Amino acid sequence: MPWNTVRKTLNYYIFQISGLDTNVNFLIDLASHPSFQAGDVHTGFIDTHLDSLFPPIQISDETITQAIAAIVTNERYVAIALSIRQGCRGSPFAACDGFRLNSYLERTLSIESNGQKYNIHIRYVGSNYEIKIDDNDWKPFSINSVKDSYPNRFTLKLHLDGKESIFSTVIKDNYIDIFNQNGRNEFSLVLPKFFTECSTDGSTDGETDKSSDKVVSPMPGIFDKILVEVGEWVEVGQPVAVIIAMKMEYVLKAPKNGTIKSVSKKLGNSVIKGEIIVAFECDEQKPKI
Repeated sequence: MPWNTVRKTLNYYIFQISGLDTNVNFLIDLASHPSFQAGDVHTGFIDTHLDSLFPPIQISDETITQAIAAIVTNERYVAIALSIRQGCRGSPFAACDGFRLNSYLERTLSIESNGQKYNIHIRYVGSNYEIKIDDNDWKPFSINSVKDSYPNRFTLKLHLDGKESIFSTVIKDNYIDIFNQNGRNEFSLVLPKFFTECSTDGSTDGETDKSSDKVVSPMPGIFDKILVEVGEWVEVGQPVAVIIAMKMEYVLKAPKNGTIKSVSKKLGNSVIKGEIIVAFECDEQKPKI
């Protein structure tokens, strides 16, 4: 089998596994190694080529921009879905991504990968964008969908520096997986300080109050999903609800074991910081049926 076919197979049919650590990136590097392709393979192959098979991890500006493209695309999908759910189909807040009269929207965010933090500036310019990574120069880029997308999972074409690249992405909470020609790259969106300092029981020190009998919204947003039912017994840390804030989904979790007593809000309603979403009775042991 031609090696470029092996690489394509790894890229597009095998390697798109999210949420688990795999050795697919290594297999892609192995299949791309000139000595491996030349058939110069022996039992000491990995030891001989250790440095080239396991080089220091360096993330390109292209891959970082792909992660940002995934984030802004997901935000647009979430905004459109939310407007439809609220009966505001065609809302300009969803349809006009980043639109501002007589000015350009500019925002900042931070992402992390392999222990490295990247400070990102994004400028919305019509239907396209500009990006500034750390202290580098501004670069224009554009995004197009390649095929039908699913919530939090899609394939995109990025135009950057006069080149096109096609990649797939999976977004879960504030985690972003990018699958491109080099394998899988994992990113996390750095949450704002005011969010991380407020837990889902209403405390503000970042620590969950284990004696709490409620789950509250840590920030203003939209009550999007309820993951439990009244009367259901849940364990500490179990996801119970999802809110949408800043066009991202945030999962609220139970602070301790207990039985769901009530759900205080209706799906689609706005919630304020500290508002009770779910209340429950604290039962350390699961009731016997």
